[in-house]
Amino acid sequence: MKFGQMKPPSKYLTKEDADPKKLVTIRKFAMETIEGRGKADDKWVVYFNEFEKGMVLNPTNQKLMLMALGLTADSDTNDAIGKKIVIFNDPSVQDLNGELVGGIRIRKYNPSPNAQPTQSAPPPTEPTFDDDIPF
Repeated sequence: MKFGQMKPPSKYLTKEDADPKKLVTIRKFAMETIEGRGKADDKWVVYFNEFEKGMVLNPTNQKLMLMALGLTADSDTNDAIGKKIVIFNDPSVQDLNGELVGGIRIRKYNPSPNAQPTQSAPPPTEPTFDDDIPF
């Protein structure tokens, strides 16, 4: 083990938890006191069905979540419960000093266009041809 790895496990999701990308379902939102850098701040945390740990919502991820879900700032948080989004490690996230450190970002869940429909589709019909066309 390296000395740089000797830190207690995080109470909240980290970029490593979102690498590779994860499809997650929003379970709940909670206001929590987050301690860091010698001070404590109240921040919103989102919890997903797929993880015990929550994800602290910074202003950027709040906006990305609204965009991904097609909601507005006037929408109620209950409108997001049960909805799916994708979280991923974005290596272009910068720290306060402008250094690239990576971090969790949110994007819209786009089901694969090749996904099988949940209901069986009727079998395709044979095309009809107009035989009255002179050649």
